[in-house]
Amino acid sequence: MEKQKLKKMKILEATDEMVQVAENDVPIIGNMPYEKMTYPVGMLIRAEEEENIVKIGFFFTEILAAGGRRPLYTLFIDKKKDCFIGYDYRLKSWTNKMLDKIEYPNGGKKHHAWCDLKSLEIIRKTVEENCKENEIYDSIWEFEEQVRRRTRIQKNRKITREWDKVMNCVKETPKDWDKWMKKVGITENYTCPKATRPCRTSTSRQKKCVSVTTACACTPSPTRRICQERWLPTSATRNSPPTARTVASPSPPPWGCCFPATTSITSM
Repeated sequence: MEKQKLKKMKILEATDEMVQVAENDVPIIGNMPYEKMTYPVGMLIRAEEEENIVKIGFFFTEILAAGGRRPLYTLFIDKKKDCFIGYDYRLKSWTNKMLDKIEYPNGGKKHHAWCDLKSLEIIRKTVEENCKENEIYDSIWEFEEQVRRRTRIQKNRKITREWDKVMNCVKETPKDWDKWMKKVGITENYTCPKATRPCRTSTSRQKKCVSVTTACACTPSPTRRICQERWLPTSATRNSPPTARTVASPSPPPWGCCFPATTSITSM
């Protein structure tokens, strides 16, 4: 959205009805010394549509009761372009923060915000949700979350679209794919560094470790060198051979191996 265009729009100001609500919103102070002063309402919301842009102003009882008329924060929503931006009148700056990241005055209850019927209908039409009067703030925040999610999907599609062009050439899994992964793909891309936990393999296989206190953990190798030893399954993973899906995982594979921990590896 064009900020200069938004800045020329009429500023949302509190109506006489909102001022009356703020004057009747008497704060409550608890008996305990650590309890803060809170307002039964605290936050008032007003919405208006101008040039296909929905403006939602957030007012607070503390400011209105002191004679203020301007909102603390105004949210601009462009439904057609599926985007939003806000303006903070305290900082006098634009912000892309969502509602839950905005600093509000103490004592206001966001979940009990007051809103007039006309503004409520505009907000319901914008967020496409039949929200109740006490759910206005949450409905707007959820709408912002959905906009951000759709934006991330569109951004990621620019990357994955190139991947899809390559993967579309592969109509089906190549023949003997699993067999190749077990014998070549895994052994050329994984190695066994030193670890501090005791080796879990049986006594007959401990001789293949440098010491009994050295563990063998399978982790992706930064090189493509082939270890001299073969993969040895453990008792816990004997019935769970590696697959193509587990190889692609960034975490260590669940199957066991017991290589010499001192095997030298050189970079390509």
